[in-house]
Amino acid sequence: MSWHEEELEKQLRRLKETESPPRPEYVRETQRRLQLRTNQLKRRLHFQRVANRVAGVAAIVLLGGWASTESGQQSLQTLWEHTMKHEQPSATIVPAPTPESIKPPPLPPSASTPRENKVVNRPPEMNRSETTTVRTEHKKQPEKALPPVATSPLKQTDAVTDPISIPPLVKKAQTYMLELLGEQGKDYRYNPAQSDLKRGTIGFSRVVHGIPFYEASYTVKMNDDQVSNFQILQDSDQLHSLAQIPKPTAVLSKEKAEEALASTLRLVYRENEGEVASLHYETDISGFIDANTGALVNSKGVPIQRDEGKRIIQIVAEGRTLKAGSSEETLSLLAKEFGLPVAVDNWQGTTSVGRDGIREYQWEEKEKELTARVHENGQLLSYRLNNKQEARSSFSKNREPSPEALLQPAIEHLQRYLDKTIEEMELTGISREAAEVRFRFTKLYQGIPVVDRSYEVIVDTNTGEVVGMSGAFGQGATSFPDPAKVISKQAAEATLRRNHPLELTYILTGKKDTFDKQALLVYRVYKEKGIETSIDAITGAVLERAQEES
Repeated sequence: MSWHEEELEKQLRRLKETESPPRPEYVRETQRRLQLRTNQLKRRLHFQRVANRVAGVAAIVLLGGWASTESGQQSLQTLWEHTMKHEQPSATIVPAPTPESIKPPPLPPSASTPRENKVVNRPPEMNRSETTTVRTEHKKQPEKALPPVATSPLKQTDAVTDPISIPPLVKKAQTYMLELLGEQGKDYRYNPAQSDLKRGTIGFSRVVHGIPFYEASYTVKMNDDQVSNFQILQDSDQLHSLAQIPKPTAVLSKEKAEEALASTLRLVYRENEGEVASLHYETDISGFIDANTGALVNSKGVPIQRDEGKRIIQIVAEGRTLKAGSSEETLSLLAKEFGLPVAVDNWQGTTSVGRDGIREYQWEEKEKELTARVHENGQLLSYRLNNKQEARSSFSKNREPSPEALLQPAIEHLQRYLDKTIEEMELTGISREAAEVRFRFTKLYQGIPVVDRSYEVIVDTNTGEVVGMSGAFGQGATSFPDPAKVISKQAAEATLRRNHPLELTYILTGKKDTFDKQALLVYRVYKEKGIETSIDAITGAVLERAQEES
């Protein structure tokens, strides 16, 4: 590390928290100048290294050429004879170390030993989520083995997982973080659940009383074993709240939490866009387990009613096809098939293509906006008609149509375009927002949900008309495994406990961007970032797949 970088780092560490945040334009200008200065230093150091190497090679070549000459050999011979006559090598006898003289290295502090978490207030601009380009040369420091992220200060039996082995890439990121944060960095631990080593992303979570807090974290991005950027995911309000969290005295046992997790295990099909479906055991949990009550809660701490509003609906699928290609063909299809008030000549459209080959179309006309997504094979995946101005219900609260009154029109609209092999659906959710009601459905086969065949229908409460629809339309799988051949649920639960360990963690409950937040101790499934796991219901094997983006 050059003295320029050290001086810059000292200046950043000496920054004091201001009473009011700086203006956004000042923050942007400061970041721009720091970025410019960093790039200049990088180029200067690069040129210096190249020049030093070239000079060293040139010196070796010249010295070798001189030594090969007759005068050079004579000079070297004279120098050697002079050295042998006037200088004698000295030897120092060092006694061998005895066992008593060897002091064992100090033991690391126990994870169960409470320690005071020192909170360092940082400037407001450093407490917002941001990505900063950083240097790529660091001082070597002795590597320290850190305790596992999920460590409970109560009993080791309540700790979440076994000690975590730290890969070399993580050690480099950890060294960098400690250099940058100083004393504050000691309050953060490597967290595999917030890391993606394949992509070079290493996450460090804030630890309070030995328990991680995911919403206060740092992420180091590594590229070819070098730090490429550094991201902060926290704010000063969170740090103040964490400092006031009392040390927990008793929590729900891990065994009870595992029972609550096992209660969410269910048998499901997955078609995987193929002709042959697969049968799995998967957990139906989208939140956490309250470490005090054992109840399933969402990110706001509100209990989850898993089966609330769910019901099985018999349908008569018609199997109408929804195929389109170009933007003009898609717009014409939407106008003809759904009776949307659009004219090809009056709508201005744009097109974009995603990495998965899905084309996204967007058209605008006066106060309306229409969007559609089309698969690369021409299958329509979704459409949505929006008003540019926020729509509000034209009815009073007492006269607004109930979701039940709008459910049947939604079902009749959806079943026209479903594969004829579908005979029943599960209504999985109803939500209401402004002048819209959204209905979510999942395909059923022999009473078992097909989780990757889900659909959504959006109904306008003012007109009662469908203004949006999405889902996996087109022909589905034609072969399904026999559910009579699956392993028992008890065997699946045992596999779940072995491969889905739970960890204690804190979450902040309450409304977003408010000061009225409380820390809640919960259990969460401990897993690698970006990976979803399930259990093969026929063989009992644990399967991994990339997590679907929301």
